Amino acid sequence: MPTEHTSVMTADASVSKARRERVADAAEKWVKDLVDRTGRNPLLYYRPLKVGSLELTGEQSHINLEVLMRLRNGNKVRLSQLISDPNMMEEAAKNVVALPLKLENMTKNEVCKPYF
Repeated sequence: MPTEHTSVMTADASVSKARRERVADAAEKWVKDLVDRTGRNPLLYYRPLKVGSLELTGEQSHINLEVLMRLRNGNKVRLSQLISDPNMMEEAAKNVVALPLKLENMTKNEVCKPYF
């Protein structure tokens, strides 16, 4: 008595090679169409803005790496603890204030969904 698994295997074997190739080509086209490769996609063509961008790579000398690691682990941190250079603090504060609006606009336009 054939099982469900066996009948799937038999059905797959009966599909012609040409049909499988057409399906594979169509699937590849669908995947390519899912990603907007034009300059309108800010996830591919990101550019820092004057206000609303805050680079936290740890490569900047004014970033406290210990605090950055706490932030990356999901803990709340104060900006004053994260930015060790008082001269950079004012610019960072402006950018942080603008981040919620920027994130709201991006999610409203379905450019990206935040993962927190």
